[in-house]
Amino acid sequence: MGIDAARDIAMHREEINERIQDS
Repeated sequence: MGIDAARDIAMHREEINERIQDS
């Protein structure tokens, strides 16, 4: 796992958090 993978995960986690708050 490289830095790009970690960045990808961080971006997805932010998206998920926004969807949870939206509910």
